[in-house]
Amino acid sequence: MRSKKNITLDVIAKQAGVNASTVSRTLNPLTKGHVSKDLREKILNICREMNYWPAMSAKALASGKTYKIGVILGAIEEDLCSPIIALTLRGLASVLQENGYAMTILWAGKNYKKLSNSIANFLYSDIADGYVLGTLLIGTRIEEVINSISRPVVALASSDLPPRTDNVTFIKRDMSKAYRALWRQIKDRISLEKIVFCGIDKKFSRERLQNLKQIAGELDIDASKVGQIFYNFEKNGFMADRRNGFFFAESYFEKLIKYKLIISYSDLTALGICDCLWQHGIEPGRDIFIVGQDNIEDFPYKNQDAFLSTLDTCSEARGRLLGEVILKKIKDGDVCCTPVSVDAEYIIRKSFPV
Repeated sequence: MRSKKNITLDVIAKQAGVNASTVSRTLNPLTKGHVSKDLREKILNICREMNYWPAMSAKALASGKTYKIGVILGAIEEDLCSPIIALTLRGLASVLQENGYAMTILWAGKNYKKLSNSIANFLYSDIADGYVLGTLLIGTRIEEVINSISRPVVALASSDLPPRTDNVTFIKRDMSKAYRALWRQIKDRISLEKIVFCGIDKKFSRERLQNLKQIAGELDIDASKVGQIFYNFEKNGFMADRRNGFFFAESYFEKLIKYKLIISYSDLTALGICDCLWQHGIEPGRDIFIVGQDNIEDFPYKNQDAFLSTLDTCSEARGRLLGEVILKKIKDGDVCCTPVSVDAEYIIRKSFPV
């Protein structure tokens, strides 16, 4: 095999029996569609055999693009330990890499007083061809910056409610289908007074309950009778959720055991509640039903022994959609900012069986 240093577009072209320009179009994610599928696969196979791939820097110099998408994070230590974010990034990275792009993580820092300045500097820079960030990072200043730049910005909506910011395409999770499936399982089976929603005392948790009740109304179910308990702990965040769920259940034990169905704002909190009930000799899925959200038990791969019925927010699918949307904006100059959604799914398991 030749040394990679001696392999050029001309060498690949000669081996494939085509012009160097055809090889170039094949290797460019923006023009590969102009080459027939069979010929494209032939050229790619030759590239694999000869271990040839164009240097990203050379592509960037030739095209004026970086072939990078910047993912801007604020609380990076919390984000990167969350399976939800991990699955989203896996979906995003897979689409980008399939199309010759790389994902670059950009940390805006932990000094929240300077956070907007850091994000603005990234958005004004030439680090990437487009940017991804969460809605919680988009304040008035950042919205003004986004309105003034030409590079596309796509955001992951952090709540179930429609975002209000213009000039950004939001990738939302649509919980409607999953909520309807849950309510259909509940209807005529459990008295509404015997249902309670439990969650951390934060805006996004209350919004989940609000949306859950809205879907119930669409199904002629009076969810105003559903109980609600919101709590706070000194240490919050993904890594503390199961522990907090356990201590929450201990604190509200006498109240919780009066309900037949507990709907938790997250899977880990739900599993913490289960831990508490098991410790007290109460069997979740038999004595008390429990439903979570996020499908954590299937992370990182399918878990045949998963116990918790859950509202799966399909994080990896959202990541893939995010990649498809931002690449389309780069390729077509698409300025449409209509939010796009991924449907959540309701998964029935032992904690709330049919």
